[in-house]
Amino acid sequence: MCGYVPAETGEQPVIVLNGPLDCATAMTVSQKYFASIGQAQGQALFLAVDGWECQWPYVAGRSHADSYSTCTAPGGGAAVKIGE
Repeated sequence: MCGYVPAETGEQPVIVLNGPLDCATAMTVSQKYFASIGQAQGQALFLAVDGWECQWPYVAGRSHADSYSTCTAPGGGAAVKIGE
């Protein structure tokens, strides 16, 4: 875990899912996503952040409200999970 970002539902953990990704970048992208969430599109809150594709996807076995957000690096080589 890299740290926490503030969200409407309380602070959320930021976790590197895969790829060559340092915590500083993971935290920056996650912070920018939540800071700009009002500009996100659709129910899945799609938003591009510095070339990363962020969203609030449906997670198998969970309700949408209980799902976490993700941000995927350009080219898909790294990803971040935001939330439990």
